[in-house]
Amino acid sequence: MEQIITQSLELARRCKWEEGHSRQVTKLSLQLFDQLKPLHNLGDEERISLEAGAILHDIGFSQNEKSHHKLSRDIIVDAKELAIGPIPRAIIALIARYHRKSLPKKSHKYYCDLDVKNKDIVNKLSAILRIADGLDRTHRGMVKDVECDIKPEQVIIRVDAQSESPEDREAAQNKADLFEKISNRKVIIENL
Repeated sequence: MEQIITQSLELARRCKWEEGHSRQVTKLSLQLFDQLKPLHNLGDEERISLEAGAILHDIGFSQNEKSHHKLSRDIIVDAKELAIGPIPRAIIALIARYHRKSLPKKSHKYYCDLDVKNKDIVNKLSAILRIADGLDRTHRGMVKDVECDIKPEQVIIRVDAQSESPEDREAAQNKADLFEKISNRKVIIENL
């Protein structure tokens, strides 16, 4: 499964990715994943899926900005570069697909084919990616690190940023919707 990261980077390059934004979102996604482990209880394999999904989340952007999340999903599903089976491929594709716009629905393409366990994985990893993507809404890489504080009814995400970026913080707060739904906790994003 480790080779999937190398293959994801190759695919991203072929699709003319925005490397700085992708790397920033990937870094923040992995920080959130590691710190929120007590809530999601996922392991190394899922962490790699999140990393691949974060690398690839915007690869459809150069073809169509408006529906790039769905294009990213379709490119991943069809990519010959990714030497993985159909289920791990669908998981990564759906993580990328749900980084923006609508939340997962039973009727959505590919999502409807997953079993309950894999839907849960997609939900949890997409929820993390949504927040990380919001934290780089401006694509300026302002956030250096995040620090998570898990409480019984809320999760406080403290952001260490180079300078104040209300647009990034507001976007992350808005994109915390899926995480709040699946964790049953309010997300509060604030500066360190």
